[in-house]
Amino acid sequence: MKKQILLSATITTMTVLLLVSNSSNATVWRVNNNGASYVQWTGQQVFSNFSQAVASASAGDTIHLEASPTAYNGTGIGATHVDKKLIIIGPGYFLGGATGNANQQVNPNTALIMEIFFNAGSDNSEIMGVQIGTGAGILHIRTSNITVKRNYFKGRLYIDNSTPISNILITQNYFEGQDFTHGAGMASVSSSIISNNRIFTLDLTNNFQGIITQNVFDGGGPISFFGNQFYNNIIRNATVNIIANNNDTTNVHNNVFTYAAPPFLLPTPNSNTFSFPLNQLFITSSSVDGNLQDSSACIQCFNNGSFGYIMGVYGGAPGTEYKRSGIPAIPAIYQLYATPNLTRGDTIQVIIHTRSNN
Repeated sequence: MKKQILLSATITTMTVLLLVSNSSNATVWRVNNNGASYVQWTGQQVFSNFSQAVASASAGDTIHLEASPTAYNGTGIGATHVDKKLIIIGPGYFLGGATGNANQQVNPNTALIMEIFFNAGSDNSEIMGVQIGTGAGILHIRTSNITVKRNYFKGRLYIDNSTPISNILITQNYFEGQDFTHGAGMASVSSSIISNNRIFTLDLTNNFQGIITQNVFDGGGPISFFGNQFYNNIIRNATVNIIANNNDTTNVHNNVFTYAAPPFLLPTPNSNTFSFPLNQLFITSSSVDGNLQDSSACIQCFNNGSFGYIMGVYGGAPGTEYKRSGIPAIPAIYQLYATPNLTRGDTIQVIIHTRSNN
């Protein structure tokens, strides 16, 4: 939802704040490494180092990573380790340029994290609106109840748990050219959901149990999902290779493939569509993730999905659909106009354009 707010005030007293808060006593921390001197409105420190912000925060706090051309951490010894419940929020991605989405944020930069670990104690943490990696870079999941939502992966997502975990939600992310892996030899993962993502490569072990739905697979790498439920997905790239599925005849259903199915992995049609023309799958859009929206020419995408849902990332239950640019579900100011050339004591008129981003 977009809103336009008109404010009038004197230039000596006018202050405009966009404050995200909740009913608890949790603190909202800002992290900004753009080189200027910032003052938190509550008098608290504004961090330039992400790991320092994580170390200083208390369980239940929110950390806002602000847009920046510079990475907020490194890899290896420079990585960030989370061992408490935190909500980590960035500005989104694809925010400018010829292939981005207009009028999303004023600053077109992302908030870049090179490596982050969600370790024991960080259960119920969420990360959203962040860029992971630049080719190198990893997000590690090692504990239960982690939500990874609306992020841009130029690095990897690696579930490398040494003890059994559950309830991992990976949703509304854009994976570009890197893999999504549950490592060989890792402990079990149960009751998890992978939905509404653009995925390049998916490499799950037979120790992973969950649902894989409403995704677009658009890479040249393999897909391994064993006996997990796999439905309402679109397999866009004809070179995608399903290499592990336990010969299950019921778990893969109501998908659209651009290639003929390997019979030993998908023995029966199960309402799957094969050899669908690639050029009829999606609309033509100037934005990278706008190109993932189903074309009206794909009748099967609209009429053949499980539960009556449209297939692919923009389908699914209301509220679960992919959001362009991964804009977090918090209010944002994307445009501000103020009367110029005033002197002290004059009245200033301010027009603020806001968006709820639900």
